[in-house]
Amino acid sequence: RFTACLQDYLVKRFTACLQDYLVKRFTACLQDYLVKRFTACLQDYLVKRFTACLQDYLVKRFTACLQDYLVKRFTACLQHQRV
Repeated sequence: RFTACLQDYLVKRFTACLQDYLVKRFTACLQDYLVKRFTACLQDYLVKRFTACLQDYLVKRFTACLQDYLVKRFTACLQHQRV
């Protein structure tokens, strides 16, 4: 009777400890995975977004500068030819 009770107690205790360990381990691994995945996705998104915004800004800025330069140059040429 004592052996059966002891065996039952040890099995239950071991099972509880193992379950507790596995839950903690799984939770830690999952949390680690999700943090890394989220960080990677966020970083990827921010890099793409920043690159797109920067590219858009540079194209608009370059176009505006080029347009401004060409208008001034063309105007100067026209004024020079009138003289």
